Amino acid sequence: MGIRLRVPRLFWPILLLAIGYGLVALYLLVFLHYDALRSDVLGYWQDSLVWKTPFHPSHVPGYPLMIAFVHGVTGGTIAPLGLMVAINLCALLAGAFFCYRIIEFGGGSHVVASLAALLFGLWPLVGLTYAVNPLADMPAMALFLAGVSFLRRSRRLTAALFLGLSLITHKAMWIFVVLLVLAELGHRRERTVQQNLWFVGVVLLPIGFLWVAGSAYHGSITWLVSSNIAGEVVPKGDTLFLDGLWGTFLRGGLQALVKGPLLLSFFGITGATLIATFARRSGYFYYGVAISSAILLLFLILNQHEIWAAMRFGRLLVIPLAFLISSTSPPRNRLWMNPLLVALLLTFLFASQFVYAWYMASVYFG
Repeated sequence: MGIRLRVPRLFWPILLLAIGYGLVALYLLVFLHYDALRSDVLGYWQDSLVWKTPFHPSHVPGYPLMIAFVHGVTGGTIAPLGLMVAINLCALLAGAFFCYRIIEFGGGSHVVASLAALLFGLWPLVGLTYAVNPLADMPAMALFLAGVSFLRRSRRLTAALFLGLSLITHKAMWIFVVLLVLAELGHRRERTVQQNLWFVGVVLLPIGFLWVAGSAYHGSITWLVSSNIAGEVVPKGDTLFLDGLWGTFLRGGLQALVKGPLLLSFFGITGATLIATFARRSGYFYYGVAISSAILLLFLILNQHEIWAAMRFGRLLVIPLAFLISSTSPPRNRLWMNPLLVALLLTFLFASQFVYAWYMASVYFG
């Protein structure tokens, strides 16, 4: 009688994402000769070299500290870009893993949880491309999802640690963490005041320490936010409000024809998800409300130069979307999970990664 090895159910989604990541990396970095070590990516590498003074006014230091740690452990034998791409691959797979666990623990089926993990990695246009292009997005979202996963299992202090680390890995996570913490405090009222203070304190400890130390270093209490408000929130066009959404249309050209409708479509999808999540009020619905609301706020407050970040971090919408699918009645659930429809959707999403990779290498930075 032969020995049968049991493959974990999450193995196949993780394997598919790892293969997809490799193919997009080959296409973008080798075939298109995309120079990823520029702009923010180069800035993260440079920050990692001066990790003892982690007080860059635009970037929080979580990602550079990861780079510095791995660079030190490996003895500097790995090239900067290869090291950062490897970190982001691990973060992508970790994020997909925690997506799966969040949905599974919330009562979702293996199929829905697997779909959530795959959608996280294959989010339209930006899912794999913004993991191969090694920005801080993926490590920050992986830490945030780890926090959500532990929070759902009532391991609050462990969750608080991961949420706190996400705050010092990317500033976009500030909105997500604040709304998630407020949702947790508002709906878990059985907790004592002392327990809540410990929870909030651990979440705020890393960013609080960074802010105080950086204020002394820069001689300014606003050092951590002033450059971001000026560069990412203050309108860059003629509109006082909704500069990111409406201002993109006003710019004309390819921006108005392609980018504008894309942004508006996903803004509408996010709004519809928020309304449906709030209306259905299925288990842990308030986490979905917090995540959807955070993405909507990014669409509303970012200016036209930075609005694409709402798409990049919009992949976190897979959590409330998967909760909604899980809460539908069985006939509708079977319709959503039609194998042919799912296969076509995933194929389309995978193909969109190559389209955006080409655009990024040949048009945007070409």
